[in-house]
Amino acid sequence: MNELTFEMLSDLEPGLKRLREDIQEARPRGWSDVQILWYRGFKPRMHSLVGFMRDDNHPILSTSEAYDVCYHTLYRQLESRATRRKLPT
Repeated sequence: MNELTFEMLSDLEPGLKRLREDIQEARPRGWSDVQILWYRGFKPRMHSLVGFMRDDNHPILSTSEAYDVCYHTLYRQLESRATRRKLPT
């Protein structure tokens, strides 16, 4: 099998596209907001879509590789949405 990409996985599971869109709309104000949004909202949603917690034991979506690709892609996206505070000069 070719190396998995988020795009390949989201073609198999449209819920991943919706999750990515929701993350794109998030407005975390800093690191603590990123953590709260990820662990209380987005990560639990991701669990139902990909990885071993997925209900249907899909041959690709239920793998740890698929989980890792989605975790890193989505978390980085959320992290990039955080407002960066400028340090005093």
